[in-house]
Amino acid sequence: MLPLPSVDAALPTIHRLLVRFDEALTRLGGRPSALELERPTFLVHEALSGQSREFHSHAHVLTLTEGMGPIETLAGIFHDVVYVQVDQGFPRMISDLLRPLLTPVDGTGYRIGLGVLEDPAATLVARIFGREPGDELTPLTGLNELASAFVAAKCLAPFLPPRHLAEIAAAIEATMPFRETATFDRLTGRLRDLGIPGLDANACEDAVRAAVRLANRDVENFAEADPARFLDNTWRLLPENNPALHMPNVYRNGEYRLALQRMEGFLSTLAAERVFHAFRGEPSPEVHARRIAQARRNISLAVRYLRAKLYTIALIEAFACATGGDAPIELFLGGIPDENNTNPVRAELFLQPAPDSSSDLDPVLLRLLEEGRASPSSFDLGASPYTAFLYRAFGERALMERLESTRPWIRGRVPARDWLNTQACPPIAALARAIARVTMTRREALEKLADGMSLVVG
Repeated sequence: MLPLPSVDAALPTIHRLLVRFDEALTRLGGRPSALELERPTFLVHEALSGQSREFHSHAHVLTLTEGMGPIETLAGIFHDVVYVQVDQGFPRMISDLLRPLLTPVDGTGYRIGLGVLEDPAATLVARIFGREPGDELTPLTGLNELASAFVAAKCLAPFLPPRHLAEIAAAIEATMPFRETATFDRLTGRLRDLGIPGLDANACEDAVRAAVRLANRDVENFAEADPARFLDNTWRLLPENNPALHMPNVYRNGEYRLALQRMEGFLSTLAAERVFHAFRGEPSPEVHARRIAQARRNISLAVRYLRAKLYTIALIEAFACATGGDAPIELFLGGIPDENNTNPVRAELFLQPAPDSSSDLDPVLLRLLEEGRASPSSFDLGASPYTAFLYRAFGERALMERLESTRPWIRGRVPARDWLNTQACPPIAALARAIARVTMTRREALEKLADGMSLVVG
């Protein structure tokens, strides 16, 4: 085992990864030297350090593998090392390792190469995933998980026998999210068909139970009892899939709207039964039912939260397009507080509190909008003061009806000003006036727009 520093101080991330590797491999009978531990650790550390990674990071991997068994730990360490749509390809240390196995195709797709047949560890992984040379994969069809399992097998083959490599690859395969539970029966069959000594029918079932345990823990945030904490992770995924948000002072209203729209579109079609899985006693029926029920509640609340915010940003984008064209959101709403400016001018400073005009207010959703998610975001405010204002002014049912009216404008079928005319009422005018106080170059145009809207009672 590695000698730990004899001081009362927290270990840096790379040291924690070294310890996690060392403990897991030792428990499985692997005996790498201290220097041999460095290569896989450095590779994982670099891969998870990508600038665009907000959620799939070191913190996620270390939290995921805390207290897990050695197979789940090693699978968890490697399961996110490849994330092509976030990293824009393979990380540097991984690229050379995967070049003989995966060939890029159009966009973010890759084709499995003949080199897999010449590499026993890669062949093992491909069979566990039910793949073969010539198959084309994308991030939506298991590319990231297959490539991550290739990396794990290549790094761990010098230290572990085929049985353990197969169990680790199966656990990584299981982290492919939002699939039907029957996939685990098929995974069990593929493991059994390998005919590896020590992997009899019972051992294969045990391996898949461990895989399901890791897969469920990977998405455990969906069962979070606090909706603010559930939304935290949802928000950290947004910049990973929307690169424009990596520049918080530059991205435009429309880019933010599109990011929210994509997430709302995904969550609104996600069934809770595809989030968590059960396989032959793992987990217990009671635990599984509780997770599904909480996931259903969290998904429903997140969709309503996103839809409320979508209406607001559609308004702000329309204000921009009607007064000169879309522009950085910072121009319209003001700066995001950071270490250099903890009190930037923002439009909500000029927005009077909205009187509750409706009893149709959900206190949980209102709290999320007014008080914010559990922790700050790197690219926007935690609270949603403009959406909270409109939510209080209209109530939820009317706000959602107004969201439906945005679709022709968002899809480019009607001009921004024409759509804004259909939304005219005092609360919308008040929002436009508040934004006008910040948007110096558009102030006159926005105030004129607000004057026309305030004459309509709605």
